Amino acid sequence: MSLVDCGKMMSSLEYALNKARELPYKRGEQRHYALVLDKKDRVISEAANSYIRTHTAMYKASRKLGLVKDYCHSELLALIKDRDRRGVKLVVVRVNSKGEACYSEPCLVCKEILKNFNNIKSVEFSL
Repeated sequence: MSLVDCGKMMSSLEYALNKARELPYKRGEQRHYALVLDKKDRVISEAANSYIRTHTAMYKASRKLGLVKDYCHSELLALIKDRDRRGVKLVVVRVNSKGEACYSEPCLVCKEILKNFNNIKSVEFSL
């Protein structure tokens, strides 16, 4: 996975926004995309929200906070794909129906899940 587009280097945020724009727009579903990067800002794993898959970590964290969020968020899916936990940075973006960047700070459940991933030192998100 490379952050090179037409011979030009792009930021991880730009790369994630482009990937989110590629996701099909469905009314009622958010187009979130997450990247896990290593120390040299190389993409280790990436994922989009899943409205089909569920995960016990999402279930337990949401119940602990008194919420009901069962589907898998992009943050959790990207973190799970980094099996060796080599990632040090999480990048999360969201785009609206027009493809414009929107506020995408991880939700309370994802923040709770992040506590279990000591390797992640920073989180960036679109505004």
